[in-house]
Amino acid sequence: YRKQDLKRRISTSPQLDSVSEAMSRLGRALARFHNQPGKGEFTFHADGVISKIRRYSLELKEYGVNPGYLNSIVEKLGNYEGFTVSTQASINLKGFDVRQVFIDDSDCLYLLDPGKMKDGYREVDLARFIVTCRILYWGSTAIFFHLAPNRSYEESFLTGYYGDDKGGGKILRILIIKELFKHWRMAGFTLEKRPWSLTRKRFLTKVY
Repeated sequence: YRKQDLKRRISTSPQLDSVSEAMSRLGRALARFHNQPGKGEFTFHADGVISKIRRYSLELKEYGVNPGYLNSIVEKLGNYEGFTVSTQASINLKGFDVRQVFIDDSDCLYLLDPGKMKDGYREVDLARFIVTCRILYWGSTAIFFHLAPNRSYEESFLTGYYGDDKGGGKILRILIIKELFKHWRMAGFTLEKRPWSLTRKRFLTKVY
């Protein structure tokens, strides 16, 4: 995916956009999986998710992330406190991650090791997948140049999933923030465990 995204940056050839088309097909496939009969509805409570984000924020401060920046995000999330809404219940795939999706030479899609299945609601899988797209360059030298994949990947995926219905809304936005904080915390934890100097660790923390 990184290689394809980099190629896209230097070329306007539509043939180099096969990943976006594949993401659209993946979105449609996930929608069919989620739309199994008999799942009913799920009541989403924002407070529980916001509580997790606050815990992640506290850990990130310990890893040296700017407290003011973290506080500003958490403060804005306060606008969603008390927010509840019904959404579609579904089976979630805990390993649904862009790094687990492979495309062969015939453009066939393969999902490797989707992980455990768990009852939940559809936006959980959507947020997890979108965030793994956004952090595609984490762990590579490209992060020093603040590179992020073209948004067409996630847009094609969501269009494939929802079709003409622009779904997701507040639930998806809140869960995306939670997933970003979760991966950010994991990156901080990993850096802390490295046998590197404190200066190097703090520098990489700022990069992330």
